[in-house]
Amino acid sequence: MRHLDYAPEEYMFNSIDEAIDKVEKAVEFWDYEKASLMRSAAQRFSLGAYVDRLINIITKFL
Repeated sequence: MRHLDYAPEEYMFNSIDEAIDKVEKAVEFWDYEKASLMRSAAQRFSLGAYVDRLINIITKFL
C-alpha cells in the first residue's frame, strides 16, 4: 500500500526515541517565523479545513 507523507522529512520519525529527539531539537532551535510557517501548514489538516473540503466535494455531487 502506498501512502503520502505530508510532514517535512526533518520531522518524520520511525521510533519514539527518534520522535523525542526531533521534538527536543525543534524546541531548542525554535523561532517565531518557523513556528508561524509550521502553524500555517498544519491548519490545512485541521478539522475545520477537512469539513470544508468534504462539504465542497459533497455539494458538487448534489
